[in-house]
Amino acid sequence: MNVSLVETPPIGTSVMDAAFVNTVTDTLIDTVDVWLVPTDQPPAVLAELAALLDDEERRRAVTHRSAVQRARFVAAHGAARRIVAGHLGLEARFAWRRGEHGKPEPDTDRLGGGAGRARISISHCAEAALVAITQPGSPPAREAGPDVANAMAQSQVPPPREVGIDVERLASDQEAIRLAARFFPPDQAGYVASSRERGGPAGRFMTLWCRKEACVKALGGRLVQGLGLPVQGEAPLVVQIPPGTGQPAEWYRVSDVPAPMHFRAAVALKGAAPYVLRRHVWSADGAETAAPASPRDSHD
Repeated sequence: MNVSLVETPPIGTSVMDAAFVNTVTDTLIDTVDVWLVPTDQPPAVLAELAALLDDEERRRAVTHRSAVQRARFVAAHGAARRIVAGHLGLEARFAWRRGEHGKPEPDTDRLGGGAGRARISISHCAEAALVAITQPGSPPAREAGPDVANAMAQSQVPPPREVGIDVERLASDQEAIRLAARFFPPDQAGYVASSRERGGPAGRFMTLWCRKEACVKALGGRLVQGLGLPVQGEAPLVVQIPPGTGQPAEWYRVSDVPAPMHFRAAVALKGAAPYVLRRHVWSADGAETAAPASPRDSHD
């Protein structure tokens, strides 16, 4: 995959937030690291990544109809294991604990305290995958080492915020208008259909779709809970997911993430507070590449 990043609307900040982050340097600001994973990998790399998967991941991989889809699933989830392991100082075959709707996080009951200082979200579509990891305002465990990570687990640092990420490939304009009319509130469907530029309806639809799904994934719920969310407008947005059965209403801060050409992506964290977003490109040889900088990457 030829990774070509395009700039989408500003990443998770506002003028007020940027000033806050720049001047209150001693305040603990949450961070979210986002890795872009090219999922079209050579057979040798796929074999190495497949060996890292657990039984549940292998079961899910074989449910995909085509060999290409199965290979991309393996690449996305195997790379996610390497990313999380490197970030938290774990072995790559660590144990996942999955939520009611499949959202993963490291199993702290089996892995120890340091693993509990992060929240994870994974999304993959076609030849691209994104992996997001959030931590509270403190040095990442992959930089600080396991001793500091364990000390953090014993400290009064607040728990990491729940995170959701979504990446999707653009549909055709005609399909975007049809899907928006079916699933979105009338004002958002009208917004999608009103673009007269070629590719405009597709871009508008998928931007809104990714924002909605990112919020719902941060919640750990299902997309149907987020289809009506008011996510139209310039990002970042703070939106409220209505209360569910036995659940209170929750606020989420959602930002667009620069994505490969012909894709859109978004990330959401629980709570309205700003956060620092750092982007990386994963490679099989272990060399970490920083994604091309956006002017506001360091703010939110």
